[in-house]
Amino acid sequence: MSSNRHEPPTSRRGSAAPAKLELLGDEERLYAAHADKLRRVVGAAVRTSEANIEDACSFAWLQLLCHRPRRESVFAWLVTVATREAWRLHARCARHAHGDDLAALTNARRYTARRNGIDRDELLDTLAALEWLHPRRREMLLLQVAGFNATEIAARNDITTARARGVIYKARLQLANRRRD
Repeated sequence: MSSNRHEPPTSRRGSAAPAKLELLGDEERLYAAHADKLRRVVGAAVRTSEANIEDACSFAWLQLLCHRPRRESVFAWLVTVATREAWRLHARCARHAHGDDLAALTNARRYTARRNGIDRDELLDTLAALEWLHPRRREMLLLQVAGFNATEIAARNDITTARARGVIYKARLQLANRRRD
């Protein structure tokens, strides 16, 4: 078994081939207790398709088996993992969105804005200004808004943390200038 609690176990001979997962025995109980609530919490946090929510939650449960987090904070850990995966899946879908898909994303944003009491015109102006940003800048800015830090954004884009901060800063400036015009 691996000495680090957060690494998947390897076979006894030290090879890179993973051994059979050593379960703690409470996984079925955890799934029964938290699966529905996890889907609701992630669905409320990330406005994306049901398929993305389902995939993100499945990913989180798989990571639970691989990484065996502390059971005292397991639900918060699952929410964090699933939410980040849902944002990743949503961003990937948004990059490939065309026509009706883009309209569906805009409608979801409008619904969220009405629910949270944000001025509709201000939101539409911001969405229009976002369309003018370079796709990479837009993605990195939206990831930051979604709660990712500069280190995580840098890792996703294979750049340094300082470069990620610079790109996000330029995106914010460009967005503010575009909204003023």
